[in-house]
Amino acid sequence: MNSRSREEQYSIELAMQKLDKTIQVFSANSEFYYLKKTADVTEATLRGVGDSFAEVESLMSEFAEAWYGSRKQSADCHPGNLNDRIDVKLCQNGKLDFEQMKRIVLRLNAVDDVVVGLDRISLYVNRYEELCREKQLGDLVEHAQIFENSILNELRRSIESEATRLRNQIERCNLYYQPAMKTKTLWVAVLSLAISTLAFLLTILKMLNYI
Repeated sequence: MNSRSREEQYSIELAMQKLDKTIQVFSANSEFYYLKKTADVTEATLRGVGDSFAEVESLMSEFAEAWYGSRKQSADCHPGNLNDRIDVKLCQNGKLDFEQMKRIVLRLNAVDDVVVGLDRISLYVNRYEELCREKQLGDLVEHAQIFENSILNELRRSIESEATRLRNQIERCNLYYQPAMKTKTLWVAVLSLAISTLAFLLTILKMLNYI
């Protein structure tokens, strides 16, 4: 399968499926340690949970691949040709691409869901790391920290950076579009006033002619 055909199958939906599977793995494992006291959690349990990190690391890698792959499919979500950006096109032709705006908003909504999911995973990892530290299981602590710092935090920073860029595009559109709409509204109001005034004057003239 070539790179183009691989990119075509990427989507936000696929990325969210991978993230949901990751959360499901953590949620299932959390029953053995998350709300339990340290004394009630055995080393064997913690090591068993630690064995699942290979699976979740693979799922998170697949999530990242699907997420970034879906971003490359549209100019509004990928730093490709600058002339295809929604704010640049607005400045060039004076028209807001509402279909492109819709795609941006949908992606920003997905970002919100992703951040919530990453936060939930982070809660599980932090509690697991805390228990491993209290049990003096240094190798498990290190593994959890690597997963959190190298995967979770890096993904979050990257996705939040993307969201900031998209929100900045929307803000620049607002800076251009709102004054333009106000000017248009003002001209419509002036024209309406002129028409109303003319109609009033015509009515007065008719009355005077009648008298």
